Amino acid sequence: EDFDLLESLGVGGFGEVFRAQRKQDGHICAIKSVDLEKTDPEVFQIELDQARQLKHPNVVRLLTAYRDETAFWLVMELYPGGDLTGEILKNNFRRDEDIKPENFMRTTPDERESQLVLIDLGVSANLKVTPILNETVGTLTTIAPELFLGDYDEKCDLWSVGMTLYMCAVCMEPWQNAKGHMSEEEMQACLENPEWEVPYDERRWFRKSPEVTELVKQLLQRDPNVRPRAREVLATNQWIDKTGEEQPGCCGCFG
Repeated sequence: EDFDLLESLGVGGFGEVFRAQRKQDGHICAIKSVDLEKTDPEVFQIELDQARQLKHPNVVRLLTAYRDETAFWLVMELYPGGDLTGEILKNNFRRDEDIKPENFMRTTPDERESQLVLIDLGVSANLKVTPILNETVGTLTTIAPELFLGDYDEKCDLWSVGMTLYMCAVCMEPWQNAKGHMSEEEMQACLENPEWEVPYDERRWFRKSPEVTELVKQLLQRDPNVRPRAREVLATNQWIDKTGEEQPGCCGCFG
């Protein structure tokens, strides 16, 4: 009764996302439906309550939410700038499966001035309530190795950010072998193997600035005890201070 659904923007494993218009004032927004049969309503309600508490310019804003007999309906801001995957695909990235950059949207189409917003909080957790986590969740291309050990904390997200930045920097994933792109079994075997290290193809990385290369390597430290925390990265990495400057890239990619 409050919104007109204008068009479908996409269908996922848990439901569908629509472009919608608020009848009261004509505001355009995104509405995501989450099928009650494909989620635990009690757990999802907890995640919804957490999302309501988040207020950050780089995290999607939940405007309101509804529930009927079939689904949750989440009303969120709509970001028209496209996602990071679209940017990477323009630069010869070979996409083999769902990847983390799809969870970051540009607030506007302006490539230089647009902000990035994280839009998917489906497996978020309140670390003040549960400081140590033990459930293996996420996409294999971007989850941290310690998730397979059973105990981990927020540093796992720094690994995921590192993987996303890796893809943005060189327009490829590190999950390659002599046969091509690794299977999920091969990726998991690498993550569980303490001797495996993230590869850096010199043909792709030699044009990257030392600052961005250093940042990616810091974030992709296998040992979470060595991996820095977010506040340390923000305070010390020189590339973050240079993100407004033009820098040499590979195939038009970032950094």
